[in-house]
Amino acid sequence: MSILGPVEGREGREGREGREGREGREGREGRGGIYHAGSATNSQLSSALLRVAEELSDDGDFSTRERLVVNDVHQYDLDLSFRKLAKLDTFYRQTIVDYEMNRLFAPLDTYSSSAKIKVADPGGNDIYNLQLPAMAPDLNKLLKQQIKFLKMYMRLRDERFDEILVQQLDMQSFFGALVYLNSSRTPWTMALLGAVLRFGTYIISPIKMAIDAPRPTNFTPTVQPMIQTPTHGSLPSGHASQAFMVATVLAALSETPNVESVSSQAAIPFDAKAGPFLGRSKLMRLAARIAQNRTVAGVHYPLDNFAGAGMGLAIGEYIVNALAGTGTTGQYSVDMTSNDTILREFDFDYSEIVTPGSAPGALIERTGTLDISGVAVSPLLQDLWVLARSEMQVAETS
Repeated sequence: MSILGPVEGREGREGREGREGREGREGREGRGGIYHAGSATNSQLSSALLRVAEELSDDGDFSTRERLVVNDVHQYDLDLSFRKLAKLDTFYRQTIVDYEMNRLFAPLDTYSSSAKIKVADPGGNDIYNLQLPAMAPDLNKLLKQQIKFLKMYMRLRDERFDEILVQQLDMQSFFGALVYLNSSRTPWTMALLGAVLRFGTYIISPIKMAIDAPRPTNFTPTVQPMIQTPTHGSLPSGHASQAFMVATVLAALSETPNVESVSSQAAIPFDAKAGPFLGRSKLMRLAARIAQNRTVAGVHYPLDNFAGAGMGLAIGEYIVNALAGTGTTGQYSVDMTSNDTILREFDFDYSEIVTPGSAPGALIERTGTLDISGVAVSPLLQDLWVLARSEMQVAETS
């Protein structure tokens, strides 16, 4: 998959067959054509971007961003480890950043139980909890209840056709249409997003394998997916998880003036649900649409999207707060075990995510606040955050 491609991106993920081609760099900047943030310009991508622009603008919101002044970051201000990193080629640079990113999290425990999955900081403190029915028949019953939503969404396939096909391998171009992303102008932002998404693939793959939730076509032939059904389990949705990670990180980079650096006295904890959600962020609306498109395509249930979105919010918020040095972050939970949840039939409704507490029983809960002041964060990652913030010019939606 591309830098922001799905978990289902298979062996071509991040362009691995050509190391320097990763993130589309073999063609980007003119050598092979004009590139968007994630892939080359083509009629299908342009058509998909047009459709998304029409849908995200239907709320009449034409607010602009107020550009704030950010101090220039000079080479001598950067940690020695980062200066060494900057000299490496793309493949080794990504490998080092991925190593440091992985160190921010505790190893997963998916073998003792597939009914309770948690993502934790290095000390084992929960960042995200996913609770599922302990017995496979109960989970199957829950998923079967959702087949009706897939049949309903089939009617949107013609309208979403281009989006669905492009987003199999490229989400980044859609986010790049909302927030200016370019490998020359915002290289460190692109590097940070790439690391976030690669970590998303790294952590969600064993979770999917452990849960091994059947795909819609395992239950009925009437769904008839319009794309190839992946071989791994459906829950959580990798697209939903990655899309909300990216939306959260980009929202902190471009819409929040107070999450700056470990040395900034103005840095305050970033709250993904209280900030960009209540601000009706188009980044979050886009993430929800990308997730929903996988249900339209016939390969995911709405519940997969809730589980993935909750994980994306939790991990994205944690990465922002860890790298910025704010000291705390939110804890998130998705619980699918209560009788109320099993009896209710959830659709992945954006309104239930963007307005916390307005919809009783909404699945994604922000359950508390976690002290992460003791988490050891590499100076290399801290510098990456500062450079990305500088590139994005701390744009705040007015």
